[in-house]
Amino acid sequence: MRDLLISLVCLSLLAGCSGDERRRMDRAPIRIDDLAIPVSGEARSYMQSDRAGAFLTGVVGGSDDGDSWSVGGVEVLDDVRVEWDGEILSSDRLDSARILPFETTRYYRGGISVGVSVLEAAGGADAHAFLVRAALPRPGKVTLHAFPAAGSAGSGTGHLWVRQLAGGGTLLATAGDDCSVTHDGVSVDGTGKAAFLLCTVGPGADRGIASLLYARADSLLAARRMRMESILNRSYFNTSDDSLDCAVHWMMLALDGLMVDRRDTFAVSGLPWDGSIDVRDNAQSIAGLGLATGDYPRTAAILRSLSRYQDTLSRSATYGRLPARIVHNRPTYDGADVTPWFVRELYDQVVNTDDTTLLRALYPLITKSIDGTLRTHVDRFNLLVHGPRETWMKGVARGNRAVEIQVSWYFQQLIGRFAASYLGDTVASRRWEDLPEKTA
Repeated sequence: MRDLLISLVCLSLLAGCSGDERRRMDRAPIRIDDLAIPVSGEARSYMQSDRAGAFLTGVVGGSDDGDSWSVGGVEVLDDVRVEWDGEILSSDRLDSARILPFETTRYYRGGISVGVSVLEAAGGADAHAFLVRAALPRPGKVTLHAFPAAGSAGSGTGHLWVRQLAGGGTLLATAGDDCSVTHDGVSVDGTGKAAFLLCTVGPGADRGIASLLYARADSLLAARRMRMESILNRSYFNTSDDSLDCAVHWMMLALDGLMVDRRDTFAVSGLPWDGSIDVRDNAQSIAGLGLATGDYPRTAAILRSLSRYQDTLSRSATYGRLPARIVHNRPTYDGADVTPWFVRELYDQVVNTDDTTLLRALYPLITKSIDGTLRTHVDRFNLLVHGPRETWMKGVARGNRAVEIQVSWYFQQLIGRFAASYLGDTVASRRWEDLPEKTA
């Protein structure tokens, strides 16, 4: 993720060097429909996110054609399939496809199309949903087959297909008041089109949310599309190369899709996601995420979220550190480079936004991080001494004074001294006065 962000930042800076040619008043609005990727022949993968921890991923075309859905790092659906007039639509019948950031549509021979779209703001952290829409050449019976990854057998209650998930939640499917429940999904008599909603809810949640989301699906999809388009126009990028523009716009929206807003705000560092928070990758990427998407309030939220996991036990050997990773709310403090990166990115965030309130709020973290390192993790040259496997090169023994960690530690002290002086903490400023130069 870091390399991707660096490339995007460089491209954005280059695009800004065109003088008055691209004055704001001359900007042509960027339309998300122009990002469509046609698929014909060679298989292509896609990803959609509800930015609350649910990811719809899949492959269009080829022998691996299919869609899978995960929630909170746990796979919920292995695949979904649409059946029309007694035939399940498979890749053998696929003619072409179109991938957009908000929708993936497959076109089958015979004039049939099936699109999948994730819904955002689907009712809170415990509810996640996506829509499957079919367009048909003539009326006929349409059935959605759901293939859960694990859980109990499906059952039906009214117009709702229900399946208990292994983790305690519930998977639901509906196609409105006119649908009927089958053993593995729902069926409806299509009038030329049909729409199916699949959603998960947490333990004890009201199952009626499925019907509510089904009724609101069109407005939720429209809002999601408008939000994505606003990102492209807020963090504007436009050159004479349409292919370059398309690639950068896709990167912006892909980075936006990796954001998760739950109790904590963070970015997922890779797919498939296992439900953990990679603090190192987030700490290295905050400034780039803000520049790429223009969403600085969210990158500030990432900083605040990560700061809550600092080791504040004064007797701890890792006092002052941020964890390298958080798994099921359990932090592990085995990354010597994570906190220096965090402090550097916090500084860049404040410089880019003039958010001195954020600096004041997180200044205690800076002081603990520097004083904790000085207490137990430096040598007589004020170099940061770390464990042999506490760098970003996971599993590789690198001694105890990796060079890039010394550079990060240098900047951490420099930024800490500046912050102390700016905020009037003369005691800390004097205590750290000569330390960066000693490390240098």
